[in-house]
Amino acid sequence: MPILRSLLLLLIALPVCRSAAGQDQRPAGHGTLTGIVRDSASGAPAPGLLISVGLRTKWTDSSGRYVHSLSPGLHRLRISCDNWPMTIHEPEEPVRIVLDSTFVLDLLVHPRVCTEPDSVDAEFVGYYHSAFELSAFVPCPGTIERVWRPLLDTRDVWVDISNRAWRAGRRLWPTTKLTTDARYFVRWKGRLTGPGRYGHLGGARYLLRVDRILEVRTPGPGDCG
Repeated sequence: MPILRSLLLLLIALPVCRSAAGQDQRPAGHGTLTGIVRDSASGAPAPGLLISVGLRTKWTDSSGRYVHSLSPGLHRLRISCDNWPMTIHEPEEPVRIVLDSTFVLDLLVHPRVCTEPDSVDAEFVGYYHSAFELSAFVPCPGTIERVWRPLLDTRDVWVDISNRAWRAGRRLWPTTKLTTDARYFVRWKGRLTGPGRYGHLGGARYLLRVDRILEVRTPGPGDCG
């Protein structure tokens, strides 16, 4: 399995903000943004996260602390893992930096924010939407939670149907050809992996490798009931 750090893995990010007079070393005409990122479960520091403001990026140190020297004004903060360039969290409200003062923004993150992805082998029931880079599997509510509790919701699942499964299950498709921009109700057996970067341009957070196609049909009322 490729080594992937989960992003797409921040369940909790609760800012605790306060303004204070700053004693940090900073360039003239700037203010300071600082804070400590902690594990939401244990309260332990969360080192090695990227805290970005525009093109400026700082890592949290061993104590979970980060420091940015910024020009006065409103700034948006982004958080990502070391080897995950996409944003995993962005606070809704921008940070206001004041000249020669310090703004403290403490954050809580999920305890497994940058861990390896998990996998589960199971039967998956839901809807498959085929549309090139927008292709995705959407599970029926509660079906995955019975066998696995992933870090994020699983509405963004890229599908990889094995050649063996496709050959054996092709006859089950409602049409003789898998059309684009089509939606099907499906029952599949396979392996769900994530969070990570999968699919077109790495835009999906989960990967479903289908080993066996059990059912594929046109959606109807009560499919997930």
